[in-house]
Amino acid sequence: MVFQSFKVDKFVIGKGSIFPIFHSMFTKENQKKLNRTPIRPLLIDSIYVNNSGGLVLLKYLVEKALAIKSGVFFLFDERCAEVFKHIPESQKLVLKPSLTERKKFYKSRGNDFSGIFCFGNIPPPIRLGVRVFTYLHNPLLLSTPEGYPLSQKISKFLKTSYIRFCLKNTDGIFIQTDFMADMLRSNWNYPDSKIFHFPFFDASRFEPLNTIEKQQNEYLFINDGNPHKNHINLLKAWLIVNKTKPDWRLHLTVTERNPEVLNQIEIYKNLGANIINHGFVNPVDVYSQCQYLVYPSLTESFGLGLIEGTVAGLQVISSDLPYAHSVVYPSAVFNPWKPEEMASVILKNRIENHDFIRTRLKTKDLIDEMFAMWNPDK
Repeated sequence: MVFQSFKVDKFVIGKGSIFPIFHSMFTKENQKKLNRTPIRPLLIDSIYVNNSGGLVLLKYLVEKALAIKSGVFFLFDERCAEVFKHIPESQKLVLKPSLTERKKFYKSRGNDFSGIFCFGNIPPPIRLGVRVFTYLHNPLLLSTPEGYPLSQKISKFLKTSYIRFCLKNTDGIFIQTDFMADMLRSNWNYPDSKIFHFPFFDASRFEPLNTIEKQQNEYLFINDGNPHKNHINLLKAWLIVNKTKPDWRLHLTVTERNPEVLNQIEIYKNLGANIINHGFVNPVDVYSQCQYLVYPSLTESFGLGLIEGTVAGLQVISSDLPYAHSVVYPSAVFNPWKPEEMASVILKNRIENHDFIRTRLKTKDLIDEMFAMWNPDK
């Protein structure tokens, strides 16, 4: 008998052989099994993240997750549901910012995922059989600045106690700065082996502003009016500045969520301070106007404004505190508790001075490296 032959998967098989049929059946059967066992997605839990710099980072995180990971599922806070309405319903769940609702979710669906990333500071309420990491980006949970309101101190204490109770449910903590890592080790005695440094940010939209000529007498502090942002001392300092340089103007972005600070702004304007408050604003608009970024905060989770402003070409004059030194090399620093010193530093530091130091970025975006922590070979 003469056999004719043909190629199947790089092997020469005689016509009439049962191997091609068996091979075909094997492939189809495996495909059916694969179809019955879909790849479990990575869960990104962003409950409690709904505004400010946290929301800016979350938008970038979602964008990169969809581009990098083959499967991802999002847990969103209902307060920012509208922001992520473009995400398919099959890839998200929107919940109230409730400990009870979150615990119900993890009990019913916690084992549906290949890994879990808690972006809102709080680990899962239960231990799960997959790799879990928690992003801790609120320094107020680790240390409270002087003069913080008592009611907020109590709230932070209760939240911190709950987070520390849940630390057993996470395999490690991701942080943005060395400053946060130091506080984790010293204040919580958290093991260094479980602390991972993964700052991430997208400042690409501010890069074109770097070459735009800024207005020399325009200064900016882009932040809302939370107590640790230290607006009151900045207002006191700016009144002193304007006694010498009345044409130097301070731009603020305090919204209606902080009526007490808004009231103080009006008081200082009436006293002669040259201030304009934009409220909520597109940061591109104000970064393109101002030559200097003044940053008097008493603490920061990351200092996203410092990064954006530096990338946009502004010169940073900031508090002489670890959070600022963790992300940029500022042009000048001051004691944020002393308005007189703040004013003196601002008055002395101008680009036209021969000894002026230009601000440089110190940190970098490590979001790709962060996502690699959930790779199977890790």
